[in-house]
Amino acid sequence: MEFHCEDFPQFGVVLVPPSDPEYDRLLVDIERHVGPVDGRDGEFSAILINRSQHGIAAIQPMWTFEEVNGRTHRMSLAEGRIQPSFFPSGFPRSH
Repeated sequence: MEFHCEDFPQFGVVLVPPSDPEYDRLLVDIERHVGPVDGRDGEFSAILINRSQHGIAAIQPMWTFEEVNGRTHRMSLAEGRIQPSFFPSGFPRSH
């Protein structure tokens, strides 16, 4: 199975998947500030980096699964069902 992240770099919002060389360094940095992160070994996770001048008010992750025969299935989580980690605006950014 392949994991492909689509982010919005044109708006300063970047997803860093586990396949990115910086993922482990970023995760260690996050855990240094907030403690162990659930799902640390998950191959289908990503670290969201907001490089824009604006805060992110809400997110809604969406997935598309494509079968070998080309059939696709889409899935998303309602806004209230996800539990992202929020950091204060003063959180040191090392990326």
